[in-house]
Amino acid sequence: MGREHLLDLSKLAPPEPLQQAVSALDALADGEYLRLLLNRDPIYLYPILVLQGFEHEKRAGTQSIFELLIWHKGDEKARQAALANHGSA
Repeated sequence: MGREHLLDLSKLAPPEPLQQAVSALDALADGEYLRLLLNRDPIYLYPILVLQGFEHEKRAGTQSIFELLIWHKGDEKARQAALANHGSA
């Protein structure tokens, strides 16, 4: 099963959430996914994810307003783990 990296950005003011999220992407290995807890829709992060080869799923959060699950494009192990661990398959 893929490994989760949790990053709670819900209490930070812009631009810190974007900066920390982008930094966390650099450390994401195969089979791992990132779960961001956010209180704002990270609209500036989406184009960065596409350009850097990531896929994502946004959903309503349980610990914050939004949760964003992120994994490397084509990393089926990470995708399945992220969706299975957080209510989708």
